[in-house]
Amino acid sequence: MLAARAASASVSVDARLCARGRRDGRTRVDARRAVGRDGARGALETITRRLGEACLSDARCAVVLRAESGGGGPTPPAPDDMTCRACGTDRSVRFYDANRGKYYWQHAHTRMCRKCHDAHVGAMTPEAREEFDKQCAEETGRRKSKALMERRGPTPPAPEGMTCRACGTDRCVRRYRADRGKYCWERPHTRMCVKCHEVHLDAMTPEAREEFDKQCAEAAGRRKSKAWMERREPTPPAPEGMTCRACGTDRCVRRYRANLGKYYWIHPHTRMCVKCHKAYLDAMTPRERDEFLHECAEKNRETRTRIIRESCPYG
Repeated sequence: MLAARAASASVSVDARLCARGRRDGRTRVDARRAVGRDGARGALETITRRLGEACLSDARCAVVLRAESGGGGPTPPAPDDMTCRACGTDRSVRFYDANRGKYYWQHAHTRMCRKCHDAHVGAMTPEAREEFDKQCAEETGRRKSKALMERRGPTPPAPEGMTCRACGTDRCVRRYRADRGKYCWERPHTRMCVKCHEVHLDAMTPEAREEFDKQCAEAAGRRKSKAWMERREPTPPAPEGMTCRACGTDRCVRRYRANLGKYYWIHPHTRMCVKCHKAYLDAMTPRERDEFLHECAEKNRETRTRIIRESCPYG
């Protein structure tokens, strides 16, 4: 019964479309699919939404015209010399990049059309094809580097002392960080180029290599912390009384909350550093420790509620 109702609805939809002169095959297919999914009423609503005031063929024509015109704007004429150097045609040889406003070769290494390029590559031996692909990859990399250098601003000259300390070369040793406005070492722990760095590592024993990797990780962490401290705003001095009440140190006792603009205890119930706090808990019995942690959780909940209430602009 449901199949018969869907079929009658499909026939009625087709009859209405034909009566209005809408003989687009894709529209009828969409209507039948909508009939099976939403019923006859949903099908008519789908067709009405799809059609609107213009037919689908007009919409497709508009899309094609917009694509051929380069995204809606006028395309400038191509250079006369950008033609295939084998057959002289100008089809499948170049393309226009609207973002950069210039033409580019489809196959920049051969400067041929697609047909001649395929024939040229197909006539090569496997060894020649491998060498040709390698040259194409190198040429593509140089073009991308050149385009990147053209897009970004001028790079200031590098410091004279930033060279490999083993061979003295300045290649693959440094890089310019535009966000920081300065040069950085590629391998700051050895300050060597890639080749000398690998030779230096290969000459190490496994134990020395493990210690070297550990030192590199620690140095990288210190550099990241230093860069993070340089980027953020200066921290005001901490209160003099915020020190560990057991050992008197000021390390791992407090933290500064930049969003609230004040210092807070890391362990506000004991007011100790991390080491003394752990020793204080280890000296308790299991029952005393459970009671203490439960009391700390209750106080933390009350403190967090008070801080949120104080920092909320609506009270």
